[in-house]
Amino acid sequence: MEQPMIFKLKAGLQSNGVTLLNAAETGFSIESATPPEFGGMEGFWSPETLLVGAAAGCFINTFQFFAKRMKFEFDGITCEAEGTVERVEGKSVFTGITVYPTIMIADESLRPTVLDAVEKSHRYCLVSNSLKCPVQIRENILIASVVE
Repeated sequence: MEQPMIFKLKAGLQSNGVTLLNAAETGFSIESATPPEFGGMEGFWSPETLLVGAAAGCFINTFQFFAKRMKFEFDGITCEAEGTVERVEGKSVFTGITVYPTIMIADESLRPTVLDAVEKSHRYCLVSNSLKCPVQIRENILIASVVE
């Protein structure tokens, strides 16, 4: 049986009502607070935003993995992402996350390979596979020479 991977962090509530998240391997902390939508403070990362960010970041990392494995180069990737929270059976839950990657490639001939990598990245993204809500990918592939 394979050994499980363990990811650790420390979280603690500060006197100002902000939670400090610290992962030893990063060397820095993130301040997180309840979002204004739930009566919290503006100007901080919320756990909700961090979750949506984890889905987008994991997609990018997984895409980069598949690009290397499939031996193609791309000129850049950015992602916008949004998560929808609704009341379901009296509880606030994420009902969906949509990730909007924009991928820059050198020429049109790479499009089928990039689309294959997008599909594989979606299928194998650790964070997306761990969530109860569906995660959708709405990719936008741009040709660098056309954009310039």
